[in-house]
Amino acid sequence: MAHQEGWHQVILRGAMYPREIVARWSQRATLPVLQIDLPFEEYQRLLHQREQVRQLGFYLPRPQDIASATLTYGEESIAVELHWLVGEFSLQSESAWYLEATVLEELGSEDPLRLALNPAEGDYLFDWGARATLRHDGGAEMDSFLVRLILNGKAEGLYVLEELPVPTPERLVLVGFDTQAYWAARADLRTLLTTSGFQYAKFQVWQSGEDEAVRQEILARLHAVQAGTLMPSALFDAEATGRFLAVTTLWYGAPTLDWRTLRWYYDVATDHLIPLSGGLRAAEIAPLPALFMDDPRIQLAYARALQRFSRPEALEELRIAFGEEMETRWWILGDLADAALPWARLEQHQRAMRAQLAPALSIVAYVADDPAGLWLELGNLQPLPVEVVGLDLGGNAFVPLKMEWVVEADRELLLATSETLTLRALTGAVPRLVRVRVPAAVLLSGDGEVEVLVRLVGPEMPEILVPAQNAYPALPAPGAETQP
Repeated sequence: MAHQEGWHQVILRGAMYPREIVARWSQRATLPVLQIDLPFEEYQRLLHQREQVRQLGFYLPRPQDIASATLTYGEESIAVELHWLVGEFSLQSESAWYLEATVLEELGSEDPLRLALNPAEGDYLFDWGARATLRHDGGAEMDSFLVRLILNGKAEGLYVLEELPVPTPERLVLVGFDTQAYWAARADLRTLLTTSGFQYAKFQVWQSGEDEAVRQEILARLHAVQAGTLMPSALFDAEATGRFLAVTTLWYGAPTLDWRTLRWYYDVATDHLIPLSGGLRAAEIAPLPALFMDDPRIQLAYARALQRFSRPEALEELRIAFGEEMETRWWILGDLADAALPWARLEQHQRAMRAQLAPALSIVAYVADDPAGLWLELGNLQPLPVEVVGLDLGGNAFVPLKMEWVVEADRELLLATSETLTLRALTGAVPRLVRVRVPAAVLLSGDGEVEVLVRLVGPEMPEILVPAQNAYPALPAPGAETQP
C-alpha cells in the first residue's frame, strides 16, 4: 500500500536530502492557508464540472453550475459564488482544481471582486517570473500569492491565488474580449478549432462610472484597427506592447498574446491601451491575430525590447532583483517545479532572441534575367521590418535599390513611412513577394552571383548579405531555427 501511494518516494527523498526536505516543509508552513467550505451537494457540482473538463479539455460556463461556498483567508471569512475557471486546461493531476470565486458582498457593486485559483505546478515559476520582470521594468501586472488550499477539510496542496482584472480607481477602463461564443462553438464542435477561434471573439469594455462616451470611443477605435483603417500604435501603446512581447519571449520562448485571457487598461494620460495579462496559462495559447501587431512602431519597440532583454546582463539584473525570492518559491514547490531553476532555460531563450535579431536567412530572394535589366522578387521571413539596402553584383558593383523600381501594385508591401525600400514584417506563414525591376543601365559589368544586402530595422542591427536564387528556394518551416 505504501508503494502504491508513493510514500516510499517521500521516505527516500527524506533520507537522501533531509536538510532540504525539512527546509521545504518549514517554508511551506509559513504560507497562508486558504480554506473553502461547501455543502455536500455544492461539492458534488464542482466534481461534476471537473469531469466535464476532463472530457472536453475546457469548461463551458453555465448559470446552474454556480456553487455557494465560504472562503476563509487569515482571520476573514466571506461568502462567495464558486465555479470552475473558464478556460482550456490540460489536467496534469486528476485531483487538480481550477476555480473562480466571486465575492457575494460585492455582487451588487458594478465591479465585484473576482478571484482565480490555480494549482502551483507546471510553468508556475515562469508565469511568476514573467510578471515579476514586467513589474521590475515598470510594466503593469496583477499580483499573485502562493497558498495552501484546504477544500472541505482536505488539504489539496499548493495553489496560486490571484485577483482577476476588474476596473479599479487606478484603472478605470479595462478592454478585452467576450469569449462566450468561442467556448460555445468549442462545445458544439467537441474538438479543437482549426484556427485560434478569433472569429468568435467580441470586443468588450469594462469600466467604472457611467462615461459611456469613453467606452464607445474605445470600441470604435478597436473596430477601426481590426478593419485596417487605424494603425494599431494609434490605440495600443507601442513601447508597453513591445516590452510585453519581449518579456513573454524571454520567459516562454515565444511572444505570448492569448486573446482569450489578454486584457488592456486604458491610460488616460497617454490615451493608449497598456497590455495586462489576465490569468495564468493553463494550456496552449490562442494567439491574437497578427494584424493587431502589424505596425512598424510596435515592431520596432519589440526589436528594441528584444535587444535589451536578450543581453546576458539583463538576466543578471533579474537574478539580483528577485533571484532569491524565485529560489525560495522553487524550494517550496519541490516536486511541482522543474528539477532546476529556470535560469538555464532563460539563457536558451536569450540565444534564440539574439538569433532572431541576426537571422541567417532574413529574406527570400529570387532573381531572373529580364530584357530590360534584372528581375527581383523579395519576401520578408521575419516578424520585424527588413530594409533592403541594395545589390552586390559578384563583388564588382553595388547597386542601391530605389522605390521607383518596385512594381506599383507591390508597394503596399513596403513601409510607406520609410525613406528606404523596407519590407513589411511577415504576418503569416508564407511571405508575400515584392517584385523589383532593376534597369540594365545601372547594372554595369555586374557578372556573377547576385547578393542582396539587408538589415533588420531596429537599433544597431548588422547588415546581412543574402544570395539571390535563380529558382524559388525551400523555405524553413514556421518556427524553425534559422541560426544556431
